[in-house]
Amino acid sequence: GLAGRLRREYFLRWCRSPLRIVPGMEMPSYIKAVPGVLDDDADRQLAATWDALNDRRFQPPTNPTAVEQYLVVSEGQSPRIVRDVFTNPKSNGGGSVARAWAVGFPNGHNVLLDLDRATMTLWTFGDFARQRTQGKSWFWDMAGTPVISGGPRRSDLVLVAVDGQRRPVRVSRPVKDPLTAAELIGYRRDNRGAMHLEYRLRFLVGEMARTIRVREILHATSSRESAEGASGWDRDVSVQLESPGARGVSPRFPRGLEVFIGRPTAAATVGQPTVTAWEKIAGRDRSRGDQDWRSLPKQGSQQFTRLAGSASRRILLRYACRLASKRLPLKVSKIEPVRPEPVTSVPGFEGVRLPLPRSIMPTAIAWRPDGTLALTSLKGHVYLARDTDGDGLEDRLELFEEGLAAPYGILADGDDLIVAHKPEVLRLRDTDKDGRADVREVLATGWGYSDDYHDWTCGLVRDGRGRLYVGLGSNYSQQNRAGETSRWRGKVLRISPGGRVEPVGHSFRYPTGLAIDAAGRIFVSDNQGVQNTFNEINHLVAGRNYGVPSRFEEKHASPAVPPAIHVPHPWSRSVNGLLFLPKNFGDSSMINHGIGCEYDNRFLVRFTLQEVGGEMQGAVYHFSRPGVGAGGENFVGPLCGAVSPRGDIYIGNIFDSGWLGGRNTGTITRLRRSRKGLNGLRELTAVPGGFLLKFASAVDRRSAGLAESYSVSGYTRVWKGGYTTADSGRHKATVRRATVTKDGRGVRLTVEGLRKRHVYEVTCGRIGGGAGLWPSTGHYSLHRLPGNPDAGRRRPRR
Repeated sequence: GLAGRLRREYFLRWCRSPLRIVPGMEMPSYIKAVPGVLDDDADRQLAATWDALNDRRFQPPTNPTAVEQYLVVSEGQSPRIVRDVFTNPKSNGGGSVARAWAVGFPNGHNVLLDLDRATMTLWTFGDFARQRTQGKSWFWDMAGTPVISGGPRRSDLVLVAVDGQRRPVRVSRPVKDPLTAAELIGYRRDNRGAMHLEYRLRFLVGEMARTIRVREILHATSSRESAEGASGWDRDVSVQLESPGARGVSPRFPRGLEVFIGRPTAAATVGQPTVTAWEKIAGRDRSRGDQDWRSLPKQGSQQFTRLAGSASRRILLRYACRLASKRLPLKVSKIEPVRPEPVTSVPGFEGVRLPLPRSIMPTAIAWRPDGTLALTSLKGHVYLARDTDGDGLEDRLELFEEGLAAPYGILADGDDLIVAHKPEVLRLRDTDKDGRADVREVLATGWGYSDDYHDWTCGLVRDGRGRLYVGLGSNYSQQNRAGETSRWRGKVLRISPGGRVEPVGHSFRYPTGLAIDAAGRIFVSDNQGVQNTFNEINHLVAGRNYGVPSRFEEKHASPAVPPAIHVPHPWSRSVNGLLFLPKNFGDSSMINHGIGCEYDNRFLVRFTLQEVGGEMQGAVYHFSRPGVGAGGENFVGPLCGAVSPRGDIYIGNIFDSGWLGGRNTGTITRLRRSRKGLNGLRELTAVPGGFLLKFASAVDRRSAGLAESYSVSGYTRVWKGGYTTADSGRHKATVRRATVTKDGRGVRLTVEGLRKRHVYEVTCGRIGGGAGLWPSTGHYSLHRLPGNPDAGRRRPRR
């Protein structure tokens, strides 16, 4: 502590007036007291500062400018919820809480529940929470002071088998089913400011499994119910037994089974905390008194009280301590208006950055039926964006939800929003029409989840039968990963309308982009790295595996399949979000084409697909000109995209600290087809004996009919165990003949020397004339040769 280096008298004298010790010292003198603290007495305030700096439990206040987000719940505000990964202080056992449910109350009390263990991990007092980055990872910390520290992290509820005299015989704690002790059903906020939480717990009693449904209502203790000088929060808990083999609940607990709930034990406390139990009977509360708490067999020093059995199925726990909240007034920074900025790197399109705050980090984009733009942010927010001045550009953000765990997918379902974040797919609903989500319903969960930043749940799409699809980041590189947190990592999951979750695509590395085309086919992006020699666009076929086994990957009957399109690397480094251009897109020559967001090199790719021998393959092209800067007239860092109801392309960009060394900002760029478009290569397809090139408009027949106007070269990559793979098999194919189609918008090339399982770079820049072509190059993944008798055979990935 500070006392090991300074005398108390020296500290107090220095702070009162540094000039008395060092003449000319330019430091502030603490003569004027801080208003409203310790009776406005400067001496008492300095003495308290000395005591705090020498108390090992003291945590210095957070500088809000040094963290990504700093959450404070002021008096009169509604509680705030955060669902992302939290760190656990060393004084409380250390580690992290991945499947967190944290709530901050307006009276300064805050609670962190761990759904993986079904336990209350932290109870703090003060400011709520802060978000920070550490390398490429994002974490939350509880910002207040722990009221209770050092207790065991075990479940709060236990199922107890009792004898005829209701004496405990055997105690069962919840078992993970199969990954987490508490299966979250949903949570909501009511109009009184209380938070309602519902989840399931499964117990093994002998050989029989028993499931109970738990409902909790958490709210700040009202001032009239608090003891003098105390404050706290209430936890109203009720349970019901679910019927075996069904999701209904039984009105009675079977004889011989009872549920008990425990109060936390601690090695250290602040503010003389107490936990008292009140029984809820016919609308009245009856104090059980401290004598009702008891020890249970083999449960250590933790004390329990009966919650349900032959009597009550509902009690209220009151967590109170003698701490008072005296907060200084908050200064809200004024958000300066943002001007729209041009983006000119996409030939044939008018681009503009929307005048929205740069603090957003868009990860997914959708539109409500009324045309309102909805987006998710890497920082955990869900926003609605509206045009308030009628210029056609969304300029105002409205916060719809906050505190989610890196949401990477969004769909509109009427006025509801369906959002994929790391641990779940949620339905967000605004029932009181105040513009904020107040009901959150879990539509799907059950996959492995840890505190690793790769554990994304991405690319939410819906097929014609109403089924949802998401992609899970793999854990292939995490050698110490536990099996219980690894379920379905590196897979694409299908979610039925009834909530059934099943893996349909296996062994992806990081499937960060999913998109569905006009024919209902789903395509999945994946990134270059171990075993992926290129960036990839994969055609999702149920049951297939795509070549990068995760930890604990099961054996598959079929060999790994190659992607439909190899996206050249390092021409591209990280193709993420995908989208397809719909029928109402302004350029008919690109309808049903795909767009991919290349993040690292800050440009967009376009891709086309072709079915050959029953399998998909195709070509990829530049859509925008690549750039090297994070600003100017180019993209900041394309990550996601969608097409608006008007047919405009919206691209979400982030400039993050982990990958690009940015300040964790972002933009949304709108692209609208300009009247004056450029001619260019629109589609490259394989035909027997060569390639067919299609253009946006007619080309010069004379130059287009010359074989020497074209260049075709091929190569492949064979993985040899490294993170990156060099090109191999480089060769130049010979263009024997070029035949222009009747309408002048196509050229058929007769090419000699084509090889299967190679990527071919086809360039036609010499036929553009004075205006040039954009693009003039396509990269075709030639897995199968049209007309070849073995074109339909599937080849294992090398």
